[in-house]
Amino acid sequence: MDSDLIEMIKKAKLFAFDLDGTTIIDSKPLEGIKDLLNYLLKSGKSVCFLTNNSSRTNAMHAKRLSKIFDMNITENDMMSSLDSLELFLERKFIKRIYPFLNERVKKYLKEKFIFDDETPDVIVVGFNTDALYSQLEKVSQLIFKGVPYLLIHPDLRCPTSFGYIPDAGSFGKLFELTTGKKPIWVGGKPNPIMVEGLVKKYNVDENKIVYVGDRLYTDIEMVKNSGIYGVLVLTGETTLEEFENYKKATGIKRVAVAQNAKELLKMVKK
Repeated sequence: MDSDLIEMIKKAKLFAFDLDGTTIIDSKPLEGIKDLLNYLLKSGKSVCFLTNNSSRTNAMHAKRLSKIFDMNITENDMMSSLDSLELFLERKFIKRIYPFLNERVKKYLKEKFIFDDETPDVIVVGFNTDALYSQLEKVSQLIFKGVPYLLIHPDLRCPTSFGYIPDAGSFGKLFELTTGKKPIWVGGKPNPIMVEGLVKKYNVDENKIVYVGDRLYTDIEMVKNSGIYGVLVLTGETTLEEFENYKKATGIKRVAVAQNAKELLKMVKK
């Protein structure tokens, strides 16, 4: 592996981690992740978690991770695709939305936006773990009436202990196939708006950030679209062969590969 790349990763100030498939599966930490997090923190590095998972708020993610890792993780240590959603809606001065989201996230967003079932400015499609067929029908109806929809993040599936479950991107594909309409905007990773949020929130230059993830089309694509460094861990849905093919096709050079967090810990300790 490129020694210069490893040195740049070791010199990073902020290590940002994906969740599902990278640090956790369901409610269990993946091998070596707690040791890696503790080492980085003791070494004076900043650590945060950046996820596309829109089924929970940042506060909910933090509470869950604190329990899983037995660490004090706060809302300030989290960024999610919901942050990119809020930033986009604010920049476009959009207030009236129809939320295709689960109840706990709807409760959070209801404090910030106006929910409208009949004449919303946009439909917001996310990782709706409470999805009902009647909601699928309602979204389709609104799209056919001319209401545009946006996708909070493009993830097609979410890893679990038994395999995968449909994620926001799968719902987006369902609506696209049903209506023939594409989303007007896709947030979350790999949209550069997520890196913009990291730089702003943690006051650090892009080239001092390392992002650790397991997916090519979200995590590593975000690295490619920005000036940050990346580490692909092979604990999720990407194989080494798939990464090598991706590397040949894109020419990406700012990404190292580790089998898991245990191997990444050895890498940064060298």
